[in-house]
Amino acid sequence: VSSSAFVPYSGSSSLYIVGEVINSTSKNVQFVRINTTLRDSSGNVVGSDYTYSEIMTIPPGGTSPFKVIFFSPLPWTSYDLVVTWDTTNDTSYPLLILNQTTYFDSSDVFHVVGEIQNQYNEQRTFIEAVVTLYDQNHTVIGVDYSYTNPYDLNPGQTASFDVDVYFYKGKPDQGAIADYLLQVVDDY
Repeated sequence: VSSSAFVPYSGSSSLYIVGEVINSTSKNVQFVRINTTLRDSSGNVVGSDYTYSEIMTIPPGGTSPFKVIFFSPLPWTSYDLVVTWDTTNDTSYPLLILNQTTYFDSSDVFHVVGEIQNQYNEQRTFIEAVVTLYDQNHTVIGVDYSYTNPYDLNPGQTASFDVDVYFYKGKPDQGAIADYLLQVVDDY
């Protein structure tokens, strides 16, 4: 859907590429792999890596963020993204978000904290809270996740979470973040 590249802080030799994929098929997909190629000004490949979407199983119309990190890449001017996936009968289970709030800590890290509940009739395990940050153009500028505490929930049980997006495009400019998306899922 969108992506951006940035160096996380002054003097860093790392390159972050963050973005969001959407399942535009009519089936659930999993193992969504984002293949990333860095190119120089002549179009030559100077780096290549891949990652998987943060949410493992994405339903039709659903989205998931991703983050690729290049450590000390060669000089580059552009990047290409190619997405591959498998279809599946597996499904993800979004959990009920009871409350959430956001704040910046003293290091300009963006936090989303809150509480969720397992509204299903069976135990949910390894529950992940995923945050996608957007700028004013709705371009992804940051991605991170955390597991709930506890991360296994029986029916009706609640858990807290605190997702801190330490690196985002434009940090420490807190105004760079115009919006965010919180997704809390069990997709194992």
